Amino acid sequence: AIWMTGSRGAWVGLTVGLLVQVWMTGNRRRAVLFFVFLALLACVIYTNQTLIPREETLFATISVRIFVWQNAFRIFLDHWLFGVLPIHFGQVFADLTGRYIYHAHNILLGVATEFGVAGLTLFLIMLVVTVYRARKWRKMSIRIEEKRLAGMLLSLIFAFLGHGMYDYTIIAPQVGALFILSLILINWQYEQRCRISVPSPHVKEEKQESSAS
Repeated sequence: AIWMTGSRGAWVGLTVGLLVQVWMTGNRRRAVLFFVFLALLACVIYTNQTLIPREETLFATISVRIFVWQNAFRIFLDHWLFGVLPIHFGQVFADLTGRYIYHAHNILLGVATEFGVAGLTLFLIMLVVTVYRARKWRKMSIRIEEKRLAGMLLSLIFAFLGHGMYDYTIIAPQVGALFILSLILINWQYEQRCRISVPSPHVKEEKQESSAS
């Protein structure tokens, strides 16, 4: 399905997501070998760009992205504290360049321009905490299915972030919903696992009473 879209950024997201999923299995050797394989595959695709058909050349799309990123960064510098607020980016970009672009074509730049330093800081903190909790959840889990679920959800987040280096993926409702749901599920499952791992004081008292008797 991704091949039919011709989206090169989606391939980057898929690659990053698969790599994270393999890494989360705990087999570091397999992850390194998989990374080497993906690097070789990327070289083959780069040297033969007809494997991913697209009317525009790779360099043409990069030049457009760089133009958008440079001006998006200028918008961020002008509205660095709280940003230009959501869905207002296109109008500010048009006032600056004379061309209407709906979003910044980059997740970090998109969040920074729309929500400023305040929003970007909270976004990065949320990501760091979620990655930490996903790894802890996997380590605390006993069932293999639960470990795989932790790896799958985290790989899904990184897939969106990987694609998001070339596009503002989470601004689309269907993608944003999956991204937010993955974040919620990881944090919820982590807290559930912590409650199971640490018994309540009442349980401890009952065990002490039963052992004493």
